[in-house]
Amino acid sequence: MGSGRDKRKKAKPKAPGAGAEKTSRKTERNEGKAVKRAAQAAKGGDDDVDALLAQFALEEKAKSAADVREDVAAPSARVYASFTAHPTSGDIYLFGGEFFDGGADKQYTYADLYRYQTSRNKWSRIIAPKGPALRTSHQAAIIKQYLYVFGGELTSLNQSSFKHYRDLWRLDLESLKWEHLTSKGGPIARSGHRMVAYKQSLILFGGFHDDGTGNAKYFNDVWEYDTEEHKWTCRHTGVSSAPAARAGCRAALHGTLLFVISGHTAWMEGKQEMDKVHDDVWALDLQTWQWEKVKKAGLAPSPRCNVAFASHKKRAILFGGITDQHGRGDRMFSTLHDDLYQFNCDSCRWYPVAVKAPAKASAKVNKESAACQSPHDGSTDASDASNRAAAASPDSTAQLDEPLAEGSRVASAQGGSAHAAGVGAREGSAAAPKAAEQVQPDLADKLSRAGVDKESALYKAAARIQSRFRGYTVRKAYKAYKLGGKVSELLYSPALYGIDLSAQNMPKPRARSSAMMAVVGNTLWLFGGMVEITSNDISLDDLWALDLAKLDGWRCIKENTSGDVKDTLDSDSSSDGSASGDD
Repeated sequence: MGSGRDKRKKAKPKAPGAGAEKTSRKTERNEGKAVKRAAQAAKGGDDDVDALLAQFALEEKAKSAADVREDVAAPSARVYASFTAHPTSGDIYLFGGEFFDGGADKQYTYADLYRYQTSRNKWSRIIAPKGPALRTSHQAAIIKQYLYVFGGELTSLNQSSFKHYRDLWRLDLESLKWEHLTSKGGPIARSGHRMVAYKQSLILFGGFHDDGTGNAKYFNDVWEYDTEEHKWTCRHTGVSSAPAARAGCRAALHGTLLFVISGHTAWMEGKQEMDKVHDDVWALDLQTWQWEKVKKAGLAPSPRCNVAFASHKKRAILFGGITDQHGRGDRMFSTLHDDLYQFNCDSCRWYPVAVKAPAKASAKVNKESAACQSPHDGSTDASDASNRAAAASPDSTAQLDEPLAEGSRVASAQGGSAHAAGVGAREGSAAAPKAAEQVQPDLADKLSRAGVDKESALYKAAARIQSRFRGYTVRKAYKAYKLGGKVSELLYSPALYGIDLSAQNMPKPRARSSAMMAVVGNTLWLFGGMVEITSNDISLDDLWALDLAKLDGWRCIKENTSGDVKDTLDSDSSSDGSASGDD
């Protein structure tokens, strides 16, 4: 009868490892292989950029969730990081950057993110997984609750290969989640560009891209990214009526105008590398997208690159930078700067900024001066001051066209009150002789010795100014500042003009290039940078603050701990920097 036909088929036992268990094991094996491949890729040599990226990917994968580590140590020494102030919270966000280890001859690039709470003087380390890769020379800006990061570059450890980025990221500062935004139709990969936040848009200018063959391409195009529509638009191709293509420039936003200054361009002529440092100023109208070159006015800083730059109300503040000069053969002489300038965005004029000594230090010097001064009626000095005022050009009798914003003062040879003394001399008052009476003998002796000592800061300042300002340029300076008297008298007899030497030895950031700077409220914050010590590049990690309303002295928030560098003014430093020669 067909045994078993009406019986149910006996189910076969499940083979070991079948079904979901088998799939799970296969997935684990594949993941293991992927990890091994990534680990192998990360073992590349010092010239392998892909190995650095693979190692970074492995580290990112190990991060499970966002985390904020409060009250951590300050970021390590670096340059070319983004240092972005939040418009409302007062916090500053530092991301990425690079550090060159001269001893090992290796360059390290970062992708770490820090938050500095200026109100508490506390650093926090933000761990946010799945973010942008290692990079330096990128740009960042904050709009609403988002931190945007675009572009940059990654260099191999031995600096023989590199990679440029064209990716755009944003970090939600509330949820601490990164988001990779579309770059379709946007700028090509680049670094050394500038980017600012304007309303709901990001405005990007310039930069450069090197394809690895030594043919670097520099840009002067303008792009706008609408953060609401998530769309890139090229607003100016840079073909005509635009600044020269450049990288490393600085930008300041004022109303509907974007000011661009400084920057450099490099190219090859045969086997010789050539470069040009730009010292022009351009203004871009963000409504018409048209450029206009700004005529240089006032006393502008000397040509330099890698300056620190930040906007404050209706002005832009510039600090430091470096000037390279070619010598015989392959010799290169570099001058680092520690001077401070402001660019008034309304009048489009440059002014040096003098930082005075704190009130306590000034009061101490004045008290000592009064105790040490000798009897002097000052009649001869008053007569001399009147003669100097009479000998000055007719234009020198007028007042300054406009006062400096936020309590700034015109800087003199040693950052003193030359402007006030000049006004007193013009009005025929006894201001000049009165100031002379208050100069104590030891300071007068110091000035006398400094005038003939070729290694002194005063002598170097005099030599620089005299070499730069001659003839017609001197007359332009008289007209710009409306000062009477002779430049040589101001330089070699500053006591006669009441220059306050109490600021001579007060703490201040040493000359440097590539420092990171941001403004929160009325306070300027300066972090890191690079100096040259015996032809070696040393990155810094010090932090300084300056009240831009009072200008009553720099405050060292954190001393430098990187390299063999002293943060106090060294004997080889001057008001215009220090020089070094590279063989």
